[in-house]
Amino acid sequence: MKKVLIICKTGKSANAVKDSIMSKDVNHSIEAISAANAGNYDEDDFDAILIAPQVSAHIDNLRHIFPTKPMEIAPFADYFSKNAPALIKMIDRMIN
Repeated sequence: MKKVLIICKTGKSANAVKDSIMSKDVNHSIEAISAANAGNYDEDDFDAILIAPQVSAHIDNLRHIFPTKPMEIAPFADYFSKNAPALIKMIDRMIN
């Protein structure tokens, strides 16, 4: 099982997206956090990192925290509509 970290500004939308993905996908373990807490996590605990559009300005800082992990910014429409199939495809593309 691959582990995915979803990061947003406060953790609220990341948790909503996590719930949406988990309702359609049992092949990934997903954790949702706020950008402020990203530094409290070890990059070895995750296989890929999905960034919420609202924290895209912080991607350089996040790449510094997780330098070896695949990381992408979720498309605005897919993220905020909680489009699980599209986000699962994106996650799979990052991991494989």
